[in-house]
Amino acid sequence: MNVPAKKYFALSICANVVLAGVAFHLFRQPAARASASATRPVLVAVRTLRSLAADSPAPVTCAINRFHWRTIESEDYEKYVANLRAIGCPEKIIRDIILADVERLYAARRRDLGIKSPFWLAGSQRRKAGRAQEKELNALKQEQASLIQRLLGIEWLPDSGRTFDKFEDQALMRFMFGPMPEESVWRAVHLMGKYEALEKEVEHRCDGIRLEADNAKLESLYQRMLGELASALTPAQTEEMMARAAAFELLDHTKFDGADVTAIELRQIALARASAGGRLFDWPVDETDEERKAKEEQFKAAVRNILGEMRYADFERAQDNEFRKLFEFSKDNGLPKETAVEVYDIRKLVAEEAGCVRQDTSLDEPARRQRLEEMQAAVQKEVSGVLGVKAWQDYLNRGGAWATNLNQL
Repeated sequence: MNVPAKKYFALSICANVVLAGVAFHLFRQPAARASASATRPVLVAVRTLRSLAADSPAPVTCAINRFHWRTIESEDYEKYVANLRAIGCPEKIIRDIILADVERLYAARRRDLGIKSPFWLAGSQRRKAGRAQEKELNALKQEQASLIQRLLGIEWLPDSGRTFDKFEDQALMRFMFGPMPEESVWRAVHLMGKYEALEKEVEHRCDGIRLEADNAKLESLYQRMLGELASALTPAQTEEMMARAAAFELLDHTKFDGADVTAIELRQIALARASAGGRLFDWPVDETDEERKAKEEQFKAAVRNILGEMRYADFERAQDNEFRKLFEFSKDNGLPKETAVEVYDIRKLVAEEAGCVRQDTSLDEPARRQRLEEMQAAVQKEVSGVLGVKAWQDYLNRGGAWATNLNQL
C-alpha cells in the first residue's frame, strides 16, 4: 500500500471511531438535549395538544351494554306498564307482554286451587264441592279481567279462546280479516272473542236444549257483535271481513277451482252469501225450514246473476261431494278436470237410470237383474276407458267401486 492510501485509511478509521463515540453519547442523553432543530416540531405539537386539552370540556365516559330488563320489570303491574311506556315500548308489545304475564300468574293460581274435595265424595256432596270450586275459579277469572281492564284499558274475557298463540292461527286470522291495521285486527279479535264467550255461556246454561228465549238471546248477542264491529272498523274493513268469513264457509263444501271461478267472482259470491244470512264463525241461528230455504234461494239467484246460467251449473257441480272427490282424484293422477267431469256425469246418469230400472213395475225380477247387469258391464267398460288402466285400478280403491257394483249407487 502506498503512502497516500495508508494516510486515507488511517483518517477513515479515526472518523469512524469519532462517529461511534458521538452516537454512543447521544444515545445516553435525555431526549430534551437533542438539537434545537430536531426537537422544535415535536415541542410545538406537544404544546398544541396540551392547549386543546385545556380548552376542551370535561372528558365524556361512554358506557355500553348497561341495559338490564330487571330495571324495567316489576312485580307491581302498574309500575311495569309505566316503565314499558317510559322507554317508548309500542302499545301492542306492552299489551302482549302484560297479557302473557298476567295469564301465567292466574294460570298458576288456578292450578293451585286443584281438587280440594276428598276423592270418596259422591252424589250431592261432590256436586256441592264442584260448585264451590267453580265459584272460586270464576272469581279468579273476574279478578284477572278487572286487572287487565285497569292496566291496559281493555275489556278482556279469559274464556274467549281467541289468543291465537300459534303462528298458523295468527296467519289464518290475518288472512280472514284482510288488510287492516294491527290495532283494528286486535279490536276485531277481542270483540269476537268477547261475544263467543257470551255465546258459550248461553249454550252452557241451556245444556244443549235451546228454548225460544235462548235463541232470542243468541240472536241479540250476534246483532250486538255486528254493531260493535261496525263501530270498531271502517265500512270497507267490515265488508271485507264478512266476505272472507263467508268464503271460508263456502270453501268447506265447494271446489271452486273445479268450476273455474275467478278471484273477483269468488269475492262477489262470498258477499252474496254474507248478504243471504251467512254467519261469522258458525254462530248458532234458529230459523225455520221456510226461512232457510228462502235464504238459500236468494243466494242461488245472486250466484246465477254473477256467473250466468251455464256456469252456475258448474258451480252447483263443484258443491257435490262426489265431484269434489273425483276432482282431487284426477289431480292426483295427472288427469285434466274434463276427466273428472266426464266420470261424474257418467255416474250421475247411471244412478238415475238404475233408479228408474229398480222402480219399473213392468219388469219382473229376472228382467230387472239382467238389465242392471248389462248396465254394469257397459259402465265398467266406459269408465275404465276414460280413466286409463293405471288410474282405473287406483279409482277402484278410492271410492270407484260403484263402477263394478251398481248396488252401491
